[in-house]
Amino acid sequence: RATIVTKYRKAWQPLQNEVVRILGSVGSPTSTQQRRHQLRGIFEKVFYELGKMHGAGVRHGHPHFANILVDEKGNIAFTDPKLLGDIKEKPNLPQKLGRKLEHFPSQGVGADFDLQWLTANMHAGKKLVISLNWEVLGAAYKKGVALGKKRIAHLR
Repeated sequence: RATIVTKYRKAWQPLQNEVVRILGSVGSPTSTQQRRHQLRGIFEKVFYELGKMHGAGVRHGHPHFANILVDEKGNIAFTDPKLLGDIKEKPNLPQKLGRKLEHFPSQGVGADFDLQWLTANMHAGKKLVISLNWEVLGAAYKKGVALGKKRIAHLR
């Protein structure tokens, strides 16, 4: 399964649309607890997939909610990879302020750059941040990093 795609796929939508749909379902039969569970599941996958990329030594460079795609099954893919590069190098892109998550394993300045872009988007939506558990996201990221490193070691 590809982690990075270059074109939008049929039946895949930007993460932003899915977040808005879930948060906007207030008043529907979906409870607050169910909405939080849905959001947590999606973001755990986002951090896991980003971790796999970083574990393989690659940074995305611009992972915001329009560049992360989700399908109806909750699979995650990254698009718009024009800033792909080595995780040890920071892309030439103005940096947005985001919360640096100290408990995430350090993979290099490019990986930190990706995480800051992603977390800046997450902190922009106050309701979203309340629904997430940073320790669980950190664990998903770390698990993805380990798998990415294992796959690269296997290819060598």
